[in-house]
Amino acid sequence: MAQTENDPAGGNDPAGGNDPAGGIRLSTVVAAGVMCAVASGVASAVVVLVIDRPQREPVGEWISNFAQSPGLAGLSAIVAAALALCGIYQQVSVARQGLEDQRETEANRVQQERETEANRAWWERFEWAANRAVPASKDSIPLPYDAILNTLTALLKTATDDVQRATVRAVVDEAAKRNEDFGKRDDNMKQALQNYASSAGKTSAHSVMVDGLLYEYEAIEALESVVYPGKVQGHKRVSGKPEAGSHRGAVTREVDAMVFYRGKTIVVEAKYSKNKEELDLRRTKDAVAQTRSLIGISGADAGLIVSPGGLRSGVLDQESGNILDVAWESSKDDTALQSVLDRLVAISDSAEGSSSS
Repeated sequence: MAQTENDPAGGNDPAGGNDPAGGIRLSTVVAAGVMCAVASGVASAVVVLVIDRPQREPVGEWISNFAQSPGLAGLSAIVAAALALCGIYQQVSVARQGLEDQRETEANRVQQERETEANRAWWERFEWAANRAVPASKDSIPLPYDAILNTLTALLKTATDDVQRATVRAVVDEAAKRNEDFGKRDDNMKQALQNYASSAGKTSAHSVMVDGLLYEYEAIEALESVVYPGKVQGHKRVSGKPEAGSHRGAVTREVDAMVFYRGKTIVVEAKYSKNKEELDLRRTKDAVAQTRSLIGISGADAGLIVSPGGLRSGVLDQESGNILDVAWESSKDDTALQSVLDRLVAISDSAEGSSSS
């Protein structure tokens, strides 16, 4: 079948002169042929000179005769062809370099267009995800937080710069503040948090809020291993008056965990610290006040504050003894966790004994 003008099989045929590689190969063959011819001519002249020298005395006479013979014209033609070949070869080299530069420029242009298109498509997907994670309208219902995390984690994996990563983190954090779906403490939620934290790593997408939520899940699992799974209710909503005798109406709050241990009800609040150090004074006071309020609302017997580095020392000394803290970071701290639960039970028993007497 005849090839059309736009058919690559025809347009790139070396015989057609459109293939630079074919042109370069052709020039190489021609150069080799001419150089062989030059070498042959010179060799022939030398042989003739050597054979003919005994019969041509002196050499100058032989040279004079050769200069008047057709051989000189042939040798001159060979030399002229060699010089012309050098010029042609130089032109081919320049043309080849120009073609390579042109190809490189075209490749860079195509690559830039691809990157621009990929960047545009990324921002379009991000805008779609952000609108569903943090709706502009109060009437719109956001996606569940695990779905938000999965969507933004996929975007994070294709982010190409710190601006995109930081923007993903901002939406993740804002959605966490607005979302009330944390009561679904299941494997899907935990897996979504772990996937995001793993993908973010130490980049600008790293979210302390995600780390804090993961810490809550891990602390609840530790409580389940120490107590008993059925005796721990994670992210439980409680309702009641914040303080006994208060004239305010009942309020509803969410407790990180409610533990039923040895006949006592213990409110547990998990407080994550960025560098896993003890909480600063402000956060310590806030944590104690929040735990105190949750004890009043829920009617619990005691309260426990769990954090990687513990609370600022001295703050709990000013409180009554039914609130304690424990530094918990991993399963190696489970013994300390169970010990502080036992202490809270003993404190509650002592308080009940004092009040009954």
